[in-house]
Amino acid sequence: GYLRIATTTGSWSDSEAGVFVLQEQDGELVIVGSVTGIGAGLEIYAARFIGDSVYLITFRQQFIDPLHVVDLSDPTNPVERGELEIPGFSNYLEQYDENHLIGIGEDDRGRLQVSLFDISDPDHPQRVGLYTFESDWRGAGGRFGFDSHAVTLLREQGRLIIPIQEETWSETDDWHSGWDVQDSFAVLSIDPEQGISLEGRIEHDTVARRSLQVGDSLITVSKSEVSSHSFDDLDTEQDSVELTPHESGRQP
Repeated sequence: GYLRIATTTGSWSDSEAGVFVLQEQDGELVIVGSVTGIGAGLEIYAARFIGDSVYLITFRQQFIDPLHVVDLSDPTNPVERGELEIPGFSNYLEQYDENHLIGIGEDDRGRLQVSLFDISDPDHPQRVGLYTFESDWRGAGGRFGFDSHAVTLLREQGRLIIPIQEETWSETDDWHSGWDVQDSFAVLSIDPEQGISLEGRIEHDTVARRSLQVGDSLITVSKSEVSSHSFDDLDTEQDSVELTPHESGRQP
């Protein structure tokens, strides 16, 4: 067997991405194949190994988001195939089906966005779907990071559920002002032919954490509540249970 690694090497000014294939030989891991020099001056923000390929998102300060396709079919001779350069970046990648890849990140204006990439032609990957949230929305997992366990992808339904936060600046009077935060789960429809659209949002009073499907219902979990909604009516809550914080102060 082989161990495949995608990593960034070098310092900030001369960094580059590379993919290395290692194999055990005489009790030691030895590099048997590699491809380096991917995205000179860039660093890896996301990677996804699928079959004999790896898909990399690299990033530079100018908010340019190249998607690189590396062919690993010959472990001793990895080859970079196609590259797609688009504004913004993705820091989470997930396979949708055999020919499509989902990316979650930000556009070049810092707005949360979800992209759908067509990877059927490794030499010419294309973005075929895009949904961009309003400017005051961001990923609840952090502005430059995303909690992969918070992402729920229901492939058979063509749905993606992610936690988001809306931040709005409020000024009640001359002495009181600040950011108001609304936590929600966004339910997105994913269709390679029609693209990406927003089906609805499920609001929570505290930080949105996890979601899962149980029968015909969507269960969402925040720091303080478990809530149930029907996929046919996301605006109406079926039931909810409040959670009690741990005495230690840790988040449930």
